Amino acid sequence: MVPPMSLRISVDTGGTFTDFVCLDDSGEAQVTKILSLPENPAAAVFAGLRQIAAARGLPLSELLASTTNLFFGTTLGTNAVLTGTGARLGLLTTKGFRDLLEMRRGTRDHLYDNKTPPPSPLVPRYLRLPITERVDAAGEVIIPLRAEDVAQACATLRREEAEAVAVAFLHAYCNPKHEREAAALLARLWPQAFLSLSSEVAPAIGIYERTSTTVLNAYCGPLMQRFVGRLQEELRGAGFGGSALVMQSNGGMISPADAGRFAARTILSGPAAGAMAGRALARQTGIDTCITLDMGGTSTDVCLIEAGEPIVTTEARLGAGRYRLNLPTLDIHTIGAGGGSIAWLDRGGLLHVGPQSAGAQPGPACYGRGGRRPTVTDANVLLGCIAPERFFGGRMQLDSQAARRAIEEEVAGALGLDAAAAAFGIITVVNTNMAAAVREVSLDRGYDPRDFALVVGGGAGPLHACAVAREIGIPRIVVPRDASAFSAHGMLATDLRHDFVATFTGPLDGSSAKALPQTFAELRRQAHAQLEADGVPESGRQLVPSLDLRYKGQYHELTVPLAAGDAESGAFPATAGAFHSRHEQRYGYAVKEDAIEIVNLRLLAIGCLPKTAAPAKAARAPSTLASPSGMRAVYLDRRGGFREVPLYDGALLHPGFTANGPALIAQPFTTILVAVDYTVQVDPYGNYLLWR
Repeated sequence: MVPPMSLRISVDTGGTFTDFVCLDDSGEAQVTKILSLPENPAAAVFAGLRQIAAARGLPLSELLASTTNLFFGTTLGTNAVLTGTGARLGLLTTKGFRDLLEMRRGTRDHLYDNKTPPPSPLVPRYLRLPITERVDAAGEVIIPLRAEDVAQACATLRREEAEAVAVAFLHAYCNPKHEREAAALLARLWPQAFLSLSSEVAPAIGIYERTSTTVLNAYCGPLMQRFVGRLQEELRGAGFGGSALVMQSNGGMISPADAGRFAARTILSGPAAGAMAGRALARQTGIDTCITLDMGGTSTDVCLIEAGEPIVTTEARLGAGRYRLNLPTLDIHTIGAGGGSIAWLDRGGLLHVGPQSAGAQPGPACYGRGGRRPTVTDANVLLGCIAPERFFGGRMQLDSQAARRAIEEEVAGALGLDAAAAAFGIITVVNTNMAAAVREVSLDRGYDPRDFALVVGGGAGPLHACAVAREIGIPRIVVPRDASAFSAHGMLATDLRHDFVATFTGPLDGSSAKALPQTFAELRRQAHAQLEADGVPESGRQLVPSLDLRYKGQYHELTVPLAAGDAESGAFPATAGAFHSRHEQRYGYAVKEDAIEIVNLRLLAIGCLPKTAAPAKAARAPSTLASPSGMRAVYLDRRGGFREVPLYDGALLHPGFTANGPALIAQPFTTILVAVDYTVQVDPYGNYLLWR
């Protein structure tokens, strides 16, 4: 029996695998993976917790009793939006703005294609109900709220069997009086309904963005409320008395109650956790700038980290860009490229990989669970990069013949290639797709990727790291010790984070200097009240102010930190300089003589959570470093075909280990492919550093 100690456990529910990391107070991590159960995520959580308890020789109740924090990252909201399985809901909006969700900003997704239909809103038109009321841009009531309209809308939505209501009135960001009155009436007439108010969810200027975000919150809210409610109840029944927290899209944690109420904040929680893992790893290895690439079973998430912090955006789009999310979100680019991504040929015979995925059920053909479509994992098995007997920690024996059969039947035969060449083609395509995603967050936004390190995580990522880095020209690669549970590790390195916003329109000059401190004072009051409710002492609170700025008359704005002392000086020299620099980096130019205007004030409130640093280990003498555990035939390229390469057992490698490629390093839940022209070294924390 292992004696009880203080534990912190994170759970990342992905489309194919659910990852668990259990961290004790010495900094040692225990990693567990199970196949996801999309139809019952809570059951997957408890299945993984039981495996952790069994490995520690403890009953589940004793494991949970010694756990101080449980962190959850969930794809529940993302999957609901992508699959159209969210709540049936209605929208109450100001009379005259019923078609706002369809009009959007009046631009087409494909500028030169006038035949592409616009995306269908999450709320059909007959459930978008106009309400008589009007508030002007100064917050003055022009037309009082007509309660009869709200009552009639409530009756209509109940008759149509809706379960959620989004309320988004014009200019509610500066005067929420009518939204609150409507909510009070709805709560009295229909207490079971989930209510989402724009003045609470996204209280900032921009009627379309605010409405879209409020609708997304109502669409995902009932699902999230049921999930966190059931999970908390079952955890308490199993003996958990600690604190449970849910990952947000902004890279911080939130309470389960707030996650249920503000579900839109969690829609990109899984990818955000991966970015925060990259942030923590970059700090550990002394790297200020890096690009994280987290390749799991279903998708690949890419995020740029500059000066030790991920880029944050308020212009996130979901569902192939169809739905706008106007909340602070880590700027993550996600593509359908994972181990389970399906390879297919279009009508012209062109090879594609993804975005369709085999998921956890049936999974790739080599899983032997009924899948017949060829996937990236099948290609890696056929090429010798994945040892079938070692997959999933040896708990799942892969069927290499099934992988070969799927590739031959659906790809190789049609292309006139042998199976190995077709598999290599699949890998080449998915690597190219991931390289394009890296360009999206770097070159396309004004950054030179050669100035960054590539931090690669996920169960599938380390097999593709060298190829993607070579394609982009990135000189250094870092593969974390527990790359397969990259996002789950990221949750253990996060804090509570709350974003507060207030619209403030005016020039960035002395005329705004007097009013700015007053508005920020109100935001600080809200922030301290929230952190007080979270139980965070004053010593553990951090408040970070910023401004949404743009050149006068511009359409888009950029968020820039408010430099210390600028508001008091009334001149804002440092803040203006930071805006010009950011604008030039993002758009390629700056107009320093033009006036700058403020759109919104923002305040990030951070509640610091305890963290346990991973212990560093001393390097071993060269004579004690591990030797290969064997040789393995790997298909490295079409010219050389299969070649015998050394296979190392990652569990036996110590700090200081160095080897030249080609080589394979087998971890329990992933494999690292060291390419021909790369060198790998193990650092003091067990991470793998690769360079050409």
